[in-house]
Amino acid sequence: MESERILHPMFVHLPLAMAVLIPLVWAGVFYSTRRAILPPQIWNLFWFFCLALNGGNALAFWSGTRDSQFSGVDESILQLHQRTATFFVIGSAILFVLASWLSFRPPRRLRHLTVLQVSLLIFALFNLGLAIRAGYLGGYMVFGTDTPLNR
Repeated sequence: MESERILHPMFVHLPLAMAVLIPLVWAGVFYSTRRAILPPQIWNLFWFFCLALNGGNALAFWSGTRDSQFSGVDESILQLHQRTATFFVIGSAILFVLASWLSFRPPRRLRHLTVLQVSLLIFALFNLGLAIRAGYLGGYMVFGTDTPLNR
């Protein structure tokens, strides 16, 4: 199967980048709406980033499942990477649902709104941790212990 093209490395970087950017976007949107610099509809920007995260996850998950048969790496590391990636995808879906609720059905009371916004940040940071773990394991499968960090 030498002619098969490995797609996973091309697709996996979009959700990793989105996982890093989403907490930063959250901070900017939260600050700008709290200070009344921008209208509450700016939360749609956060929703768009969550949509891009989930679209990237779909491509990365599909390509990772497809390419895993060509990997030839240690099965235990591959399974750990797949399990972490699965939790990352689930966490991203939960984040998208919460962001959709905030963007399209905002709560009427400010206190409920703040609880939802802080919940989004907590999920975003948790998801970032999962992305870092999955990315580290993916890098380990590609580079092993011979990485610039270990030299």
